[in-house]
Amino acid sequence: DGYHIVTVIAAHAANATLYQGKLPFDTQKSFAPISLVAIAPLVMTANLSMPFKDVREMIAYARANPGKLNYGSAGPGNTSHLAVEYFKSVAGVDMTHVPYKGTAPALNDVIAGHIQVLFSDAPPGLPQIRAGKVRALGVTTARRIPVAQEIPPIADTVKGFDTAPWQMLMAPSGTPAPIVDKLHKAIVEYIASADG
Repeated sequence: DGYHIVTVIAAHAANATLYQGKLPFDTQKSFAPISLVAIAPLVMTANLSMPFKDVREMIAYARANPGKLNYGSAGPGNTSHLAVEYFKSVAGVDMTHVPYKGTAPALNDVIAGHIQVLFSDAPPGLPQIRAGKVRALGVTTARRIPVAQEIPPIADTVKGFDTAPWQMLMAPSGTPAPIVDKLHKAIVEYIASADG
């Protein structure tokens, strides 16, 4: 019959909490983890008309104007939505969620000024930042990211803040351990050779 491999994203881990009892599978018991393959930091972007230039100023503005900043996400329960909710809780700010059907339309509305803030995926966000269409405030990982060393981590201002969507490969539960181990070893070796 063969074994299937699936790519699982970070939202998979949150789904067990967000949709308790409503999923057709158990997120922890239905899969055998093989390997983490990617971490994709988000970039906090802002409309250029906003008076804040960095995370510290943005927090001060949000605290002085509770609920008046609108932030977009790629959809309810998406990693960009959860990242902002995490940020709101640790930074002590109140912002209003505006869900979109993907990052691109949300990013377009940051550019147009319909919403003020977005935790954007880096691939669509960085070209807009570099074109001067949106302002980068920070990255969601604890360290700077290689493709955008000029953008400081949010953690420089909000101590301990560190979150990013991830992707991993999984097999169905019950996949024999030797197969999972062999796949894990091959993937880890491939990633190490690609990094080198």
